[in-house]
Amino acid sequence: MAENLPGNPALHLTEAVDSPLYRVGVSLVLDASMVAVGYDGAFGETVKQNAISASLKVSFWPEAEPGGRT
Repeated sequence: MAENLPGNPALHLTEAVDSPLYRVGVSLVLDASMVAVGYDGAFGETVKQNAISASLKVSFWPEAEPGGRT
């Protein structure tokens, strides 16, 4: 076995860590303006994580007309 080797010491957690008790996810997409907004969260006794996202899509090319012409 490799013992007493130089380098970084072993990692020891000093705080309690638990699995999330529940997760929340919400997303809203507005097709007319091509905007999307989202929220994700995870919650537990010692865990609280939040994430917010937003995106905007801009099209520079005209949409195809019926019959295949642009």
